[in-house]
Amino acid sequence: MTDTNEDASPRFEPTMDPTGVRIVDPIESVEFAVGTDRPVDPIPVADEPFRFPVDATVEFEATEIEFPYRAILTVRDADGTHRCDLFEDGEQRFSGRRYTVELSKTPVKVYLAVEGELTVRISGNSAVVRTENGKGVRLGARSYHSSPAGTITTTEDPTDVASALSRLGSALKTRSPERSWPTLRGYPPLVEFGDALHVPDGLSSPDSGVSIVVPPRLDALLPVASLAFYLDATVRIGMPPRLRADGREWSLTEDGDIETTVANVLRRQFTLDCVVRTTGYYDFDLFERDLLADLLPFDPGEAYEWPLAARVAAYMDVAPTAVDGAAPRWRLTADLVPEPDAVEALPHLAHELAAIRCPTPGDIDDPGVGGVGRPVFGRDRSEQAALARGADEAWNQNFVYPETATSIEHAYRGPGVPVGASELSVSAYERSLRRDPVEDVETSVTVVTNDTDMIEGDTVAAIYDLNELASFDVRMLEGLSRSELADALATETDLLHYIGHVDDRGFECADGFLDARSVASVGAEAFFLNACTSYEQGRALVENGATGGIVTVADVFDSTAERVGETVARLLGQGFSLAAALEICKRTTGFPTGEYLVVADGGVRVTQNETGVPLVYRVTWDEGLIVTPVAFPARGIGLGTTVVPFGNENDRHFLAAGEGFPIDATLDAFAETIRSEPIPLLVDGDLYWSPDLTRDDIAGLVDADSNE
Repeated sequence: MTDTNEDASPRFEPTMDPTGVRIVDPIESVEFAVGTDRPVDPIPVADEPFRFPVDATVEFEATEIEFPYRAILTVRDADGTHRCDLFEDGEQRFSGRRYTVELSKTPVKVYLAVEGELTVRISGNSAVVRTENGKGVRLGARSYHSSPAGTITTTEDPTDVASALSRLGSALKTRSPERSWPTLRGYPPLVEFGDALHVPDGLSSPDSGVSIVVPPRLDALLPVASLAFYLDATVRIGMPPRLRADGREWSLTEDGDIETTVANVLRRQFTLDCVVRTTGYYDFDLFERDLLADLLPFDPGEAYEWPLAARVAAYMDVAPTAVDGAAPRWRLTADLVPEPDAVEALPHLAHELAAIRCPTPGDIDDPGVGGVGRPVFGRDRSEQAALARGADEAWNQNFVYPETATSIEHAYRGPGVPVGASELSVSAYERSLRRDPVEDVETSVTVVTNDTDMIEGDTVAAIYDLNELASFDVRMLEGLSRSELADALATETDLLHYIGHVDDRGFECADGFLDARSVASVGAEAFFLNACTSYEQGRALVENGATGGIVTVADVFDSTAERVGETVARLLGQGFSLAAALEICKRTTGFPTGEYLVVADGGVRVTQNETGVPLVYRVTWDEGLIVTPVAFPARGIGLGTTVVPFGNENDRHFLAAGEGFPIDATLDAFAETIRSEPIPLLVDGDLYWSPDLTRDDIAGLVDADSNE
């Protein structure tokens, strides 16, 4: 895996008290201390002994190297062959040869190369590697690069914009198939407008042998950003639109238009990389590889060794329909009205590998009464005010209706209030990049109920606070005045869940109305404003400090709001993102959720669940119980992540976005398994929670007795 790009490199600094090496990552602004049994002089070396991408390597002499907490240790032979994983207290010894030790769960990715007899040990709160003679120890580090390494300045000239897009791939840690792992795709450099094109040092032009040719128009340039990033491609101005690699060309309008064709090409390239990477250093049973085994015109093991351009060409020989059943469900589709300021959103969208579309005014026109997801207006408040969560002032907005997307999240940037999509905010993305990582595992939630007649507040506070979500610190506030609500909005919290009334004047309080636009700084990272027409107040929260939230664009009735509020609370508490929580509500019957949408970053999640990847299990009966896991990505769970679902004796993985493989299970085994944590279950389109169901309940839901 030597096909790498250089980026801003970590520094290695010797320390004396205690003795060791401090690794400083200038991109992430983090550091990591490595202890040694003697003072060392880390000397930079160019010839890296690692089979994995690193940004910098040093050499020193030490017999014992200690890491200050329980990192996960993976030991491999020099050729990459896996020897062991050590993540619990214990010790492993290996006879004399060259070894590589990989550390996980560290703020900087760390590799250690040693020669001779090796002992690795985890004990208490430290991990120790002991070498035979201590000579020629090499320490390599790679930034996780979840922050941009620099900012490119471009003019509005299409040629300059193309040059900026050509540098997005500088964040990739490798051009091998392993870049389909999210940890090997760094955050692309930011893009801003100026008087001239300026590319910072270190963001060199790609020499991957792959290029993308598009006309000099924004509606052609914007859609290729994610593909250019993932393929580390040079973007050129020309006609007709085409992809070039390995001396060959392919039309980029073959599927009707640029945006559709580019999205399909990216999906094919990415999926096949996920399959081919399983023939390398991460050789495990992947469901999607089995699906494609007989459909590929090349040997995956051979393709793994090819240079990028040759792999791109080989992948293009695979029929587009061949990957349909194996491709993960895409996380994000972004509709960008093709205006110059949309260029600033491209690094953030490319990092998500978003499918990017450029709608025309006709594409987002009002579909008319009865359109899918169209909010309902004109309700008679005199009859229904007691049942709805609005105050008295009318709310008028210019609604737009982006074409529906099959991805989990759908964002829109342009004029108007999007229905069925979140409103994309570049400032929210940039704000999330500046947030300091929180080491405290406790999640803070503030529940505000400004109408004490609404029972939802007590219910959701209990959901957040009780045993099923033991790591939550919940603060319950009721009947707040304007000043008290302003203080609550300004206080730092992971999630603000608001229940009450909202209209054009703002949040209804005990002594009047508070307009969120008057709050100088918002402390909540995420929010859920479960009130009528809360969109404008939610947008103000984002503009003043929040990263993303769920709002409404029409009146909502108490009965609907209570069900949505309780369900969203449980889903957020199990690690689902804002967008995924709302998506699950929309999938299930009995949830009229057309009035709800996400504003700003829908990928935000307030906590992580025990399994890492949020899962819903679809439960059916076909001569026995069939359980199908459905995975939902979120911030920190990028495309390319894999998951091993329950009841999988062979440790079979699937790509963690969308539907996995069906699992045969017994009622007894499944009922026992889902007792461990609250798990959402889908049965015939209805949503249930595992703590609420017994074995007999599950049998009744799938009608097991009559099917047997």
